[in-house]
Amino acid sequence: MQDAAILGSTGHSIPRKQGRIRFTGSGSEFFRIWVINLLLTLLTFGLYWPFARARRLTYFHNQTEVLGDVLGFHGDAWKMFRGHVVLLVVAGSYAALSYFSPAYEWIALVLMALVWPALWHSALGFRMRNTSWRGVRFNFVGNMSQAYKVMLPLFAPAILMDLLPVVIKGHPEAVKWMGWSATGIAGMYFLLLPWFMAHVYRFQHGGYCFAQERSALSLETPMLYWLFMSFFLVFIVTVGVLALSGFVMVKNLSLNPAVVIPALVGVGYFLSFILIYSLAVVKTQNLLWSNTASRHIRLNSDLSLLRFLGRSALNWLLIVLTLGLYWPFAAVRMVRMQLEAITVDVDGGVDAWTSQVIPGASGVLGDASGDYWGMDMGL
Repeated sequence: MQDAAILGSTGHSIPRKQGRIRFTGSGSEFFRIWVINLLLTLLTFGLYWPFARARRLTYFHNQTEVLGDVLGFHGDAWKMFRGHVVLLVVAGSYAALSYFSPAYEWIALVLMALVWPALWHSALGFRMRNTSWRGVRFNFVGNMSQAYKVMLPLFAPAILMDLLPVVIKGHPEAVKWMGWSATGIAGMYFLLLPWFMAHVYRFQHGGYCFAQERSALSLETPMLYWLFMSFFLVFIVTVGVLALSGFVMVKNLSLNPAVVIPALVGVGYFLSFILIYSLAVVKTQNLLWSNTASRHIRLNSDLSLLRFLGRSALNWLLIVLTLGLYWPFAAVRMVRMQLEAITVDVDGGVDAWTSQVIPGASGVLGDASGDYWGMDMGL
């Protein structure tokens, strides 16, 4: 961490602090928490999950240092349990209606679209209002109507696809157009997805608050188009290289295609997953957090793709070899890598901001009692 000063417009020196986020957790510590959480979740048939999540969030927050002070998590596990029940009811109702009445699956999807933005908005508020730094809680101030505005377009293509059989029912001549219509909807969705996600990210990263600071995301939509295009190119190159390798092995080495093809499919699935997952995590984190700032707080992320890719591949290998027991150690390593890639740059005295916060204010120093449902979706 570096302490410095900058010259303000009045000629007075303004204190400045800059430093990387530090994560002090260890795999062995988290392993003990993880084992207990796993056992209790299994013994209670999943009902302990929100309590396990509260313990996990508390541990990871308390091990995260920002400019020398740790974060805190204050979420009530019982409130998170109520939120867990709500999510189970919503997801279960959707699954049941889709399974037992496939013809009315579009109704279930419409109902999900009407409910999900509200749940997502609640989850964002719950996580922020239950996270603190220097005794002051964060807040999320995005409004509900805007959450619906940015989230509903993500559901629209799926609803249209489910409505196609209903629309053409009783019109046999229209059946031949169903495939083309579905392809057109899927293609349009693929083309518009970066545009949709840009609005989602601007809403999410533009609603974070700390004391008098409110964040904003200076993200241009073309940046996301380039990002999504890189995912697509990585997938095409991976598939192409594996297909060429399979052709060479079958033709020149006289290997049995029945053995080569399944092996290459398995390798291709693993490589595609690791490559695209690593690319998505690294590029998205760097793009979003390096463009998120408030008036006096700036963030920068320089997460390394090669380092993340290598660590991910090694983690998955060790998880498989240890039958899953390495997972908590892998989780700690990846969280440390992601957090410590972020630099926080603050202009002005943080103590001056926190002293202006009104004790007991909702979502700031309050107990977040308004978060009745306790939603948390891992955001």
